[in-house]
Amino acid sequence: MIFMNKRKIFYETPEINIINEPFYNDKNIDWNEKLLLTYCYQKRNKHNIIYTNRKELEELLTTDKIDKVLDKLVEENYIMIYKTSNQIHIELITE
Repeated sequence: MIFMNKRKIFYETPEINIINEPFYNDKNIDWNEKLLLTYCYQKRNKHNIIYTNRKELEELLTTDKIDKVLDKLVEENYIMIYKTSNQIHIELITE
């Protein structure tokens, strides 16, 4: 499926056999931004995702950073999202 964002296209693959998380290994993106982006994906598509650090995520949701961070990441990059039964795997692809 393809989900439209105001600036870019998000590609979602319903199933993936190999777990690959290059987005989470990217040293140029901090953990807060990764959590915020994951939350935005969940919110937009209404999936039930299990997070490794829900407390930190909930704290971030009380701030106004969510839209700003998503816009910043989406503005310069395509983001490929792989979904498994209970996890989400995000790959950041620079143009």
